[in-house]
Order: sequence, then C-alpha cells, then structure tokens
Amino acid sequence: MTTCISPPSQSPTSAAEALLLATRRFSKANFARGQALTNGELSPSEWHLLTLLQHWPDALGAKPSELARRQRVTAANVTHQLRNLESQQLITRVLDDSDRRVVLVKLTPSGEQKLTQVRDAFVHHYEQFITHLGAAEADHFIRLLTHAADFLEQELEKQEPSSC
Repeated sequence: MTTCISPPSQSPTSAAEALLLATRRFSKANFARGQALTNGELSPSEWHLLTLLQHWPDALGAKPSELARRQRVTAANVTHQLRNLESQQLITRVLDDSDRRVVLVKLTPSGEQKLTQVRDAFVHHYEQFITHLGAAEADHFIRLLTHAADFLEQELEKQEPSSC
C-alpha cells in the first residue's frame, strides 16, 4: 500500500496553525502506516477496541455499552466494530452467567495473537522512527508528546469528569 502524503501548500501564519498542520500530517501518515501494518484488516477504532478488551478488568468480558462509553462512540458504532471483529474470529460474544440477558465480549486466542502481531509491528515501526530522530530528539519528542497528551487529557476530564 502506497500512500502519498504531501506537505501543506501554504505556510502557517501562527504557531497554532503550524501545530494543526503538523499533527494532521503526522496523524494521516501514522494512520496510513497503521493500515499497512494490519494489512487493512483492522481500522484504528477496531484496534482500539481489541486493546480495550485485552486490558479489560473483568475477565468474564465487557458489555458492548461499556465499550461504547469508553471509546466515546455510539452503541451502533461498537456493534458494527464487533460484527467485523467477530467475522475475523478475533472476539466472541458470550452470555453472562449471572444475567442471561447480558452479552459480554471477550478476545479469542486469535484476537490475542493478532494484537501481539500488530503491536510488534508498531513497535518496530516506532523503533525505526526513533532511529531516524536520534536518541536526543526522540527523548525530547516523547517528553513533548507526553506533556501535550497530559494537557489534552486534563482538558477532556474537565468536560467529562466521569467518562473513564
């Protein structure tokens, strides 16, 4: 899969515009790379859902409504994702033993294996990125990105304090 990502045609007029353009280019390139690493088999939201399930605190599984809440998407969106993941045999749906009306979602062994493969591919990709930057710039980039993520998460928490 070849994806051409061109730099912006105009120069940004402010630091905020420059940041917007840079993050848009980074996200677009990273998305394209992610699609290549998963052979187009997983969307970013499906990858996120599988990762959520892998780290879900209840070993019995997760309710689709809880997955939707955690991803901040609609139940219909999660249903679509689950259908796709189930068709690939990466997840399974089981009835809750304590309440047969409740459906729980769990990773299958194939789902665990797929997550490991994709994660390893992403780690390799980011190792190449770190090599490209060099150790000092990579450390600086990681600190800045972590600092930015902390800020954005705090701002999100102010808007929706009980969402996670």
